[in-house]
Amino acid sequence: MPSAIGSILTMIAHADDGFRKTGISLIGETGDLRFLPVLARLMKESTPALRPYVFRAFAKLKQKRSRLAALPALRLPALRRKSQTEGFREIHKMPLSPAGHPIAGLKATQLALWEKNDLIPDYNVRPVLEKIPLSIAFAVPRNTAPLETPGVYEQALESCLQLKRKIDGRMMLQYCRSEGPEANFTPEESAAELRFILDPAAVERAIKIRKPRLSSSGSLPHAVRSLIASMSRGRGRRHLIVLDDGSCPAPDAGVLREIMGAARGTEITIHAVSPRQAPWRDICADTGGQWLLGTNEDSAPQTLTGLCAYLTASYQVHYRSNEVADLRIEVCTEQGLGEVTLLAY
Repeated sequence: MPSAIGSILTMIAHADDGFRKTGISLIGETGDLRFLPVLARLMKESTPALRPYVFRAFAKLKQKRSRLAALPALRLPALRRKSQTEGFREIHKMPLSPAGHPIAGLKATQLALWEKNDLIPDYNVRPVLEKIPLSIAFAVPRNTAPLETPGVYEQALESCLQLKRKIDGRMMLQYCRSEGPEANFTPEESAAELRFILDPAAVERAIKIRKPRLSSSGSLPHAVRSLIASMSRGRGRRHLIVLDDGSCPAPDAGVLREIMGAARGTEITIHAVSPRQAPWRDICADTGGQWLLGTNEDSAPQTLTGLCAYLTASYQVHYRSNEVADLRIEVCTEQGLGEVTLLAY
């Protein structure tokens, strides 16, 4: 259990070598890779009497890590969420196999957390499963690259497809990425023609379709309004995910009020992956959604998969901290290792 981590750390910091030997021996028996940096430090600091114990424990853990590191790396989408408990922080994560399948039955001891290279010993983990259907719509930048060149946002949508359940619907609307003539036309595909898709194969085909310019929304705000108007037919909880690449003008105050009012009126939660806080952070907060910093386009698949895992099935992690710092997460299972760093913002 995570509570034992602190006890072991206390033992190896004890002034008495007997306690320290017991703690070091326990580390070797646990097979817990989080203690490798601790043992590496002890190699330099420990007394000659303790070093044989340190080397034996280190060799055991190193051998296990080498074996698991030889396997394909796990994927570890995760996102931060504000904790309601003072002095604690919260993340949601869903370890995925290299093929993208969720890893069930994760134990708390298979997770390790670090802030500023300091191991976090105090945390708890619980699975969170959404039981009712989800209707998720995506506003996606239109890919103008050649057909044989999949765009990063297409890759992002495909990366989270494994998390789609049979009961969940998906809807997608592409928007043009720049101002100019294409921002002023009326798209041929009206809101009434947008539909939620249940079949995963049909969703995958829809992701790969390159809509012509005249069948795409002329701007991101236009796409958001069109999707909101079409989402009333969705089953269960309705979520709108905005993939903002920063190329379209942000909604002005009037459009912002219109979007917020329409989303609240139809009980739609808006989430955004965006490089800019305003106005999407306000819209997400107003509707109960998540705003996620899109530091660059290459981060979109990992970020979007983390968001979709948070909506469907994930592990909620509470950890004790008052820091606003980068968080390094490592998951160790017999299927392999996974690691990710969540940047503080």
